[in-house]
Amino acid sequence: VERRLPDFLRDVAEAGRFGMTLADAIVVSSSGRYGKLTPEIKKMAAQITWGVPATEALRLLATRVKTPMVERVVAIIVKSSDAGGDVADVLTMVSHDTKENQLTEDERRITMSTYIAVIYISFMVFLVTIWILNVTFLPKMLEASGALETGAGGALAGASPLANDLPTVVYNVKIAFFVAVIVHGLGDGILAGVLDTGKIANGLRHSFILLVICVLAFLII
Repeated sequence: VERRLPDFLRDVAEAGRFGMTLADAIVVSSSGRYGKLTPEIKKMAAQITWGVPATEALRLLATRVKTPMVERVVAIIVKSSDAGGDVADVLTMVSHDTKENQLTEDERRITMSTYIAVIYISFMVFLVTIWILNVTFLPKMLEASGALETGAGGALAGASPLANDLPTVVYNVKIAFFVAVIVHGLGDGILAGVLDTGKIANGLRHSFILLVICVLAFLII
């Protein structure tokens, strides 16, 4: 909805420069195409046509859309209109400022997406390392345990408590690996969410994805 807001503000400003009032400029500009914002603009234009003041129609728009950007823009326009200033100039500045904010946010998202990719890659590297240990190192330990039990009539094995307990040790190591990957995935997911939107709650989505990958990997192992 917010994406096409600067275009609408620019069109209203241009209409205002031809001597139209704010209300008339909004009605004229409502014939344009503004994506998902179009239905809300047409509804606002209809309200103005029915006699609702332009500033009140703008407030109703902000109430319906309920996004910080729209609320901020509407507040600026309403204050400018109430103060009797040149609304066209204000709309132009607000349109430019809103567009710049959107471009800045896009650049931030691109930059953060790189960091998020690094987080996912680091998790996958950690997961592959754990997988290699599970399929190479731990089986070798069990083979060594079997060799100790069968070698020298089992005398050496009996003298080594570690050899007797090695299967249990290997199982506990696998559990420790699983817990480590779970904690790693949960933490990495939360960090990715904070970098993406600045909210921990959004990180739970990334954590869920990483935990699903973790569980699937251990099921394969």
